[in-house]
Amino acid sequence: MALVQSQSTSCPSSVSKAAAVRALNGPQDVVTEKRWAFQERRDLVVDGPNRIDGIFCPKPQGAFYTYASCAGLIGCRTPSGGVIGTTATSTRIP
Repeated sequence: MALVQSQSTSCPSSVSKAAAVRALNGPQDVVTEKRWAFQERRDLVVDGPNRIDGIFCPKPQGAFYTYASCAGLIGCRTPSGGVIGTTATSTRIP
């Protein structure tokens, strides 16, 4: 099992290497298309939360994921009248 594991996780297969060479040496126009698509998605994900008072979602510069800060909501009232005292929650979703 150690031999099988070492061969399957320690280096890319010859097929993967050949595919990578083709991708790097082939046409690159798809890279520009995908870059714009991911940028649009990133902006959508970031701009939505930033329209909510009390939430700040920084725009990542080199990734397509982000983490929103809800710290601006601490002290606000919930729809049921409670006061938000922390960004942590003890509510479990089934």
